[in-house]
Amino acid sequence: MTTLKTQRIEEIDTIKAIGIICMVSGHAGAPFTRFIFLFHMALFFIASGYTYRHESSESLAALGKTLLKKIKRLWLPFFFWSTFFTLLNNWLININIYTDNPELFKYTRSIRIMNLSTLAHFMSPKETLFTIV
Repeated sequence: MTTLKTQRIEEIDTIKAIGIICMVSGHAGAPFTRFIFLFHMALFFIASGYTYRHESSESLAALGKTLLKKIKRLWLPFFFWSTFFTLLNNWLININIYTDNPELFKYTRSIRIMNLSTLAHFMSPKETLFTIV
């Protein structure tokens, strides 16, 4: 197997940057959020598909190596930080970083009220950690 030297494609980097700006703007509640949500995920899929390397799936071993690398780089940090902040949820409510007081939303555009976590949240699919206001 030959080693390919990867080169950055500046146009793809620019497309990714525009996608990131659109994603942050959309999730921050920009006035044009509905328009952004029409295309921002497709933009990322197209950019990642364009940079896909065929060598990553030539053999079963190469595919396994690629999947293991993705799990290490993407899934493990996601799992760690999701677990970390889930465990801290009640404490963050108690020190007023998160809030469970719906009266505060008269003064802000935020859409979530965080509820205290219990084991029922994780055992029942109907229970959620937040309420849409």
